[in-house]
Amino acid sequence: MKKSTLRYQNVWLFIGIAMIVFVIYETLTSSPIQPGFKISDKMLHIVGYFGMMGWFVQIFKSRNQQLVLAVGFVSMGIMLEFIQGWGGIRHYEVADM
Repeated sequence: MKKSTLRYQNVWLFIGIAMIVFVIYETLTSSPIQPGFKISDKMLHIVGYFGMMGWFVQIFKSRNQQLVLAVGFVSMGIMLEFIQGWGGIRHYEVADM
């Protein structure tokens, strides 16, 4: 594993974890924050997960770490979609995965 050379790595990790918590909250809440303009929820998913992955690959630079991140974010998206369906507040959609 390559060690990151970020000067404030703990700050960058905290911000990244905050992004993950925000996505989890927004996915499961009954009233998610909506942007002030019309945009597809699929586009929000793409931007959100792309942003998180892009953030973390700047911190973890080895290919193995990035593969773990990719699998983790895909798994997170799938699990959150199932949890939405089970919760009864939001709707399960395969396309959101």
